[in-house]
Amino acid sequence: MQGRRWTGGLWLALIVAVAALLGATWAHLNSWLPYQYIWWVPAFSLATFVVYGVDKAAAQRSWRRVPEAHLHVLSLLGGWPGALVAQQLMRHKTRKQPFRGLFWLTVVANLVGVWWFFVRTAEYGGRIVFW
Repeated sequence: MQGRRWTGGLWLALIVAVAALLGATWAHLNSWLPYQYIWWVPAFSLATFVVYGVDKAAAQRSWRRVPEAHLHVLSLLGGWPGALVAQQLMRHKTRKQPFRGLFWLTVVANLVGVWWFFVRTAEYGGRIVFW
């Protein structure tokens, strides 16, 4: 990655990733999210970032690739900030439109799922409510 310029897309990805982590921290401080979530997102983001790097290296060497479904599952489980930064930093999976559309769907699904499960649970005094 010698000579890699810090483009607007990379800066935006970093800002969004940091905002997601700060948002999770803020939500925890307001008792909307359990403290484990503050560690979950960075851990899955780092793991997802590493898997994107492995896939990029495999693509460059014509080795066996990481299935796209695995990348999407990692994003869905909370690794989407790491995936977003990896996509921009490594210039990997940024042009393939079906992949990008599904990636953003996993981001939205993750955020909605976190809101629905944790924030709504907090609204009902810690009881899990499924409606």
